[in-house]
Amino acid sequence: MKAPKLLLVVLMLYLFSNTIIAQYPVISWRFANQIVIPGTPNIAQFDVELTCDQSGTFHSDMQVYFDYNTLAFGSNIVLNNKITYTKLELMDGNYLSLPLYDVVNYIDNSSSRFAILTESNFTSPNSLYMNEVPSGGTWGGFLRFQIEIADISELAGIEFADWLMDGFNYYIDATHSSPTKYGDPPDYAANYNNDLLSWDLTPPTLTTWTGNIDNDWFDFLNWSDGVPNEYFDAQIPNVAKASFPVISENTAIVDSLTINSSASLEIDSSGKLTVNGLFYNDGNLKIKSSSAGTGSFINYGIIDGTGNGTVERYISEDAWHYISSPIDDPNTSIFTGLYLMWFYEPDSIWKYIANADSTLATNMQGFAVWSASGSTGNATVSFTGSLNTGAKSISLTNTTTASHNSKGFNFVGNPYPSAVNWNNDDGNGWTRTSTNVDATLYIWNHPAGNYGTYVKDAASGTNSVDSII
Repeated sequence: MKAPKLLLVVLMLYLFSNTIIAQYPVISWRFANQIVIPGTPNIAQFDVELTCDQSGTFHSDMQVYFDYNTLAFGSNIVLNNKITYTKLELMDGNYLSLPLYDVVNYIDNSSSRFAILTESNFTSPNSLYMNEVPSGGTWGGFLRFQIEIADISELAGIEFADWLMDGFNYYIDATHSSPTKYGDPPDYAANYNNDLLSWDLTPPTLTTWTGNIDNDWFDFLNWSDGVPNEYFDAQIPNVAKASFPVISENTAIVDSLTINSSASLEIDSSGKLTVNGLFYNDGNLKIKSSSAGTGSFINYGIIDGTGNGTVERYISEDAWHYISSPIDDPNTSIFTGLYLMWFYEPDSIWKYIANADSTLATNMQGFAVWSASGSTGNATVSFTGSLNTGAKSISLTNTTTASHNSKGFNFVGNPYPSAVNWNNDDGNGWTRTSTNVDATLYIWNHPAGNYGTYVKDAASGTNSVDSII
């Protein structure tokens, strides 16, 4: 009878031992969202993410080591300023203007290895002071890295140096008020995802909108191969309507851009888009305008396709605004309730356009618009149609026999959905006959109660007028 008792004791000790080991949470590391950003130089970008096998742990002091292929990236990449990092959500946050976490050391551990050490500035397991590591199969972003690529024909060869990391990562939870080591993983390979070892570093030339996250143009997770830049061709297919991209607050640049049928792109009143090459639009481009400003669209190539553009212009009440049409043959109905005039040089008079349903001449014709506070108030005019592109011209008049003092003044507008520069007369902007077209432009400034002027190639103009029209 003694043997069974001994067996029972051994079994109880074994179960107790397993219970002790299991109480220490174990974290797992992985690479995610790797992309190559074309440029000079090309950039390899990837995220490092964390998860824990137990809930309720708030990461504290951490040490992360990476080995990499020196043929792909060169040696001593920290010392040689070839690498940068950005905090992601698990490193983000502030309390009383103090960051929750700091990077306290960032060094080359060897010519082919770099290390990054982080610390928490607080020791309270509360979301105000620390960030909880997700669990239950959910991963959280820790850091994002960008490394200059030395040779795109090589593979990245990046992996976690796990033998330097185990035992040097700490947490705080409800039962541990001071930094406590995460448990050593039972299977190192399972807790360090090294899928960047064979990452191809060849830069893409095309990136396609997916809208996987939201409608933010500048979130690389919304694109198949990262946010486009001047080296990319970008394509926007027909995805869920709520996920079509919006450009706001920053400047987006692409080499060429295609908007597919039933797809759209919106440039917010604070956004800017520059297309260096072809803009092929089978969908819809919308350029927003508000009291804060008007979105900017600049195209240095050709506009093609069967789609439409919608260009807004905000009209503040009780002020004259100078505008021109960026589309072919707009109808006067878009100005319903507003006062609309054009200038007739032979007689030096402003003529009202009263017909509410007629087609306006648009080849660089300028118009003056007024919205009255007692009726329409602040208003927004929307031009929708085929966007103007290619060379546009207008015939100017100078009625030398007239008795008025405005001889030769012509009301000319910018016919494009993008800004033009009065200084450019090299074939990429204005082409004017220098012998009989004056180098000075005049634009009405309502707050100043007078015209502002700008002389070609001058350092500045008057009354807030410059070379950009």
